[in-house]
Amino acid sequence: MLAALVLAGLDRRPDRHGRPAGPVETPGGDGGSVAGGTALHPRDRRHRRAGRDRRGLALFAALLACAYLWDICDALGSERWRRRLSRPEPGRVPDSDLPFISLHVPAHNEPPDMVLDTLRSLLRLDYPRFEVIVIDDNTDEEALWRPLEAWCARHGAKFRHLEDWPATSQAR
Repeated sequence: MLAALVLAGLDRRPDRHGRPAGPVETPGGDGGSVAGGTALHPRDRRHRRAGRDRRGLALFAALLACAYLWDICDALGSERWRRRLSRPEPGRVPDSDLPFISLHVPAHNEPPDMVLDTLRSLLRLDYPRFEVIVIDDNTDEEALWRPLEAWCARHGAKFRHLEDWPATSQAR
């Protein structure tokens, strides 16, 4: 709040050269006499206009500071704080409303036991609407991908073996 008053020049301290902060009246008729035989120096006319603009800005800053202070006091003084965003109460969603998820498991020259462990853990998921698709990409040895194909056929997972598929470096 004090900063807003200083910004407006309402504290009326002299400036850095020792001149008063407000307009200075000079005696005599050098260019614009005012009632009472005094005239404002042109520098002071400019400062009077700038001071008015600054006071308006300071008034706006003071109102904004008051509103901010009111908001802080309101928040600290309330007995029970209200959250703006609240989480919905957990409820049971029907299975038909859940989205269908497709889990893709890529494999290339992987040991079958490791891939089968991954597939078994995916089947233990607690989610009703999903599918598992195993994609074997150019595995050279048939002994590595045939057990995966057999396991997928027994457990309802989809299996696809891509043979003679171009490598990424050839696709560029």
